[in-house]
Amino acid sequence: MKLTMPRLPSSLLPILRLSIARPRLTVALSLALAVIGLVYAWTSLTFETSSLRLLPQHRVYVQQFEHLRQEFGELDDIVIVVKSEDIERSKDYAVRLADELGRPPSSVGRVTFRIDPERFGGRALLYLSTDKLADLRDRVAEHHEFVEQYAAHPTLARLIQSVNQEILRKFAGRFVDLGLGEPTRLDPAFIDTLLASINDRLGSSAPRPSPWQALFTDENDERSGYFLSSDKKLLFVLVQPRREEGNFTDNKDVIATIRRTIAALHQEYPGVSAGVTGTPALSNDEMLTAFRDSAVATTVACIVTLLVVLAVFRRVGKPLVMFFVLMVSLAWSLGLIALTVGHLTVFSVMFISLFVGLGIDYGIYLLFRYEEELGIAESPDEALATTMLRAGPGIVFAALSAAGTFGVLMLTEFRGIVEFGFIGALAILMALVAMLTTLPALLVIIDRSAPRAQPAARAGDPERRRSVHLLERTTRRATEHLDQLRDVIRELGLTPTDVT
Repeated sequence: MKLTMPRLPSSLLPILRLSIARPRLTVALSLALAVIGLVYAWTSLTFETSSLRLLPQHRVYVQQFEHLRQEFGELDDIVIVVKSEDIERSKDYAVRLADELGRPPSSVGRVTFRIDPERFGGRALLYLSTDKLADLRDRVAEHHEFVEQYAAHPTLARLIQSVNQEILRKFAGRFVDLGLGEPTRLDPAFIDTLLASINDRLGSSAPRPSPWQALFTDENDERSGYFLSSDKKLLFVLVQPRREEGNFTDNKDVIATIRRTIAALHQEYPGVSAGVTGTPALSNDEMLTAFRDSAVATTVACIVTLLVVLAVFRRVGKPLVMFFVLMVSLAWSLGLIALTVGHLTVFSVMFISLFVGLGIDYGIYLLFRYEEELGIAESPDEALATTMLRAGPGIVFAALSAAGTFGVLMLTEFRGIVEFGFIGALAILMALVAMLTTLPALLVIIDRSAPRAQPAARAGDPERRRSVHLLERTTRRATEHLDQLRDVIRELGLTPTDVT
């Protein structure tokens, strides 16, 4: 009776024959692609530090935030917070810090900790608060007769006459007060300002500062021009970040320079403490933490996975070869990620540690079955062909199921999750391809050159089965319970289908 094999195994056999026909060429091509992938990823792969770019860009709130960020670019500045009990000490520290950060070869951009009020001459009214503008409006309404008379005849004589009339009107209003309304206020500051301006102008022709300066800033106010908190204990220094695409490295260097400078100034200013915050600094620290945790997780995953594989197989050679093939597929994945996505995020950077545990499964399935078939087959080629026919469909469908699980994440709106799903699915597929091509080629190279015994001897040799002893002992009790259940079903005259 001729067995009809499914279409999938028959399609896997040509791939196997092509891989093991010239195994050294297959391995060389795999390594070449791995090197190309690593080099391309090293030169092209960037890191997306902006959480805003991971949000759905068609949403109104994202577009609104982008517009506001363009209008107020300083919201994305690196912020240095200076704290001291003496505000003058904080000001001196800010001046010294800005000077140190501006010295070459520092890569720090604009450093700002105060605004000079002189820069707003002639435009001070635009920066007044609503309360101050309302007070100014009331003052203009109160003296509108004076302003209209002087505007009609803007001469010095008319000005003095109008001032005299204003004084008389105010005094008369205070004497004749019936209490029917708000009492008329006499504002001597208004008269003093005008008389002082006339006196200074008659005594000197030198230009005077804008009279609006007093309205805009108070010379006695400690916060005048400085970026201070309301309690006058914190002084803020703004540093312009790097805004190029893929600017993670630039901002990392800038922030590191700022923190080194703060540490160097600590001895000179012992009573002053300073720290770095702001969106670029938080993104920088977030990415550094993600990289560090990802590196630790990947290292631990590699060590634990390798130890488990070595303990199960009880040998070193072929498990190490299988782990090497996994690393080759990782290099392929990084190259394709750099080619398609172009960057990693705090979400997708964690895929490597997950990939190590998932990608090694397909090599374990293939190697276990190959070791069993090698004990009864005539040659490594025959053992691999049988393995591919019998275990190949399970390996392929397991990988496709895992890749599909990650692929479902691509249906979400959040770009970070979409990219994570694509990268996870891609890494699993690359692991599958490597385990079905590169691993068989390496196994053939190893076993073709090794001395071989007769198939019967190999089948009865306990050394050939030592790689599955641990799993057999682990599943022995479950197998015994299953056999007992089958006996009970037979005694009852039932079939497994009836029980189901």
